[in-house]
Amino acid sequence: MLSTSEELAKRLQDAFSRTGKTKAAFARECQQSPQTVNSWLKTGRIDKMKLVLFAQVAGVPLEDLIGKTPDPFAKPQSPSPTATLQDRAGEYRGAWPFASFSAADFHALPAESRFAAEVFIQGLIAANHVKSNSTPRAA
Repeated sequence: MLSTSEELAKRLQDAFSRTGKTKAAFARECQQSPQTVNSWLKTGRIDKMKLVLFAQVAGVPLEDLIGKTPDPFAKPQSPSPTATLQDRAGEYRGAWPFASFSAADFHALPAESRFAAEVFIQGLIAANHVKSNSTPRAA
C-alpha cells in the first residue's frame, strides 16, 4: 500500500506529465526552482499553498491532486469547503473584515487567487486555534 506522500507524488507526476511542459518551464510558472519541483514530484512533500499553485499551473482541480473525488451518492454539503467567498456571498453577514482592500477588489481576483487567499487565511486561523488551545492557562 502506498503512503500518503507516495500517493500525492504519483498524482503530482501524472498532473505534471499531462502539461507537456519541461520541469524548468513548470518551475518558472510556479516561481520555484526546478530542483524544488523535482523534489515535489519525487517525494509528494509540498506546502499546501504551493499545492494550490501547482494545481493552477498544471490546469487540474485541486481535488484531483489531493485525491478527493465527488461521491455521486453523497448528500450535498452546504457550503462546499472549496467554495469561494463570492460563491458564498449570501451567507457572509457583517462588515467586510479587511481595511486594506474592498470586497469588490477581492471578488475581481481570479477564482484560483480567491481560493488561495482563503486557504491561507484558514491556515492562519487554524494555527491560531492550535496555539490558543495549547497555551497553558493560569489557575
